[in-house]
Amino acid sequence: MYKGDRGMAESRVIEKQSRDGDTIKCEVFEEYGSPFGDSKWQYRLTKTAWNGREPKYDLRQWSSDGQKYSKGLTFTDSELYDLLSAIEVALGC
Repeated sequence: MYKGDRGMAESRVIEKQSRDGDTIKCEVFEEYGSPFGDSKWQYRLTKTAWNGREPKYDLRQWSSDGQKYSKGLTFTDSELYDLLSAIEVALGC
């Protein structure tokens, strides 16, 4: 089992059916925060494995109970660093 950057030993597994009947499985290993959202849905940055693949950084909206999610973006370590660099340029940091 993957252990997140903070040594999280337990993960949260969510399974749901896609529109075409396939099972989608996500395993959330680490949560890094909810930068913004409302009382029902929040954007969360997590370390998540989709359908048994290698965990990646994941940014998407999650329901307040953490059981439903929207479409989102996934990033490898290097992709997340590249995104951070682009954000720093955009903000003039």
